[in-house]
Amino acid sequence: MEEKFQRLVELLLEKSIPSFVFLGTVKEIAENKQYCTITREDKPTLFKVRLNAIIGELENNITSIPKIGSRVLCSLIENNATEAFVLACECPEELNIKFGESTLIINQDNILINGGKLGGIIIVDKLVKQLGVLSKRVDGIINAIKNGKPASGSMDGGTMYQTTMLAELEKITETENFSDIVNEKIKH
Repeated sequence: MEEKFQRLVELLLEKSIPSFVFLGTVKEIAENKQYCTITREDKPTLFKVRLNAIIGELENNITSIPKIGSRVLCSLIENNATEAFVLACECPEELNIKFGESTLIINQDNILINGGKLGGIIIVDKLVKQLGVLSKRVDGIINAIKNGKPASGSMDGGTMYQTTMLAELEKITETENFSDIVNEKIKH
């Protein structure tokens, strides 16, 4: 008897007190990543659920774009069933951050800072390695110039001097390669 009474009270309260926070699953992301469609178990699908509580162009905001099929917690705005927004998501697919003119977009493939206008971020350890190679080459050229010896008493106009310098320069076999020092996944 007590269980039946408790269930009756729960049913009455469920109908008279609306749910402010509810669980759903993302069905699709729409309209320039500002809205999504949420399905709920044994309840109607919610369309045009905001990804941010406030819509429009905001100077500062953080938007978490949930992965399709992931679970989300949603809330109603002023208890209106047609005005809902995502509070939190189980599995974000992308994170967009904007503070004034500064932007940051993070997803599985990239980190994009301020639209990536300045290109990729330098991979410091590769740059240091290639600068070391370049330094060895410059040092080798300096040594070739310092150690090149003209033939004594030769009147060849420096041909022998050039030959000994070329022999020293031939010892420099490694050349620098700057082609892979930029990380294209992080752009600023």
